[in-house]
Amino acid sequence: MKDKRNAGNGPEDTRQGHGSWAGAEGDGKAHDAAAYGEVTEEELLMELRAGLDLLDRMVPVIEPDPLWMEAQMEANRQRLRRVFIWDLMLFLLTALTVLFVMGAVLYKLPAVFFALQAVVLVLAPVILLRRERKKVQGS
Repeated sequence: MKDKRNAGNGPEDTRQGHGSWAGAEGDGKAHDAAAYGEVTEEELLMELRAGLDLLDRMVPVIEPDPLWMEAQMEANRQRLRRVFIWDLMLFLLTALTVLFVMGAVLYKLPAVFFALQAVVLVLAPVILLRRERKKVQGS
């Protein structure tokens, strides 16, 4: 005998003696899940909690030494400060160079412009080589 609540509602109307798909009854939903081999929410939560408890027991929690952690944070702060100062100096040098070149072009001073180009061509590789050597020696 067909359930009257589900009559004519599509494929679910072929079920007999079970609650509606929408779970209109309080215990009909759990009854439907058990009848069709589905896992209820409560069972799923219990299984999930058991699995997480097992994981907590199997994997040890290791907390770092506070002094070591503080030393690492201080070293990182100092490194970030050095990088910031280097980037700031590089930015200022680039900005001044651009302004100097614009002034030389604006006032039509080709000798100053060519001298600046020569200085940049000589200093840029020297600065880059020194920085690369520091990286190699540091690592």
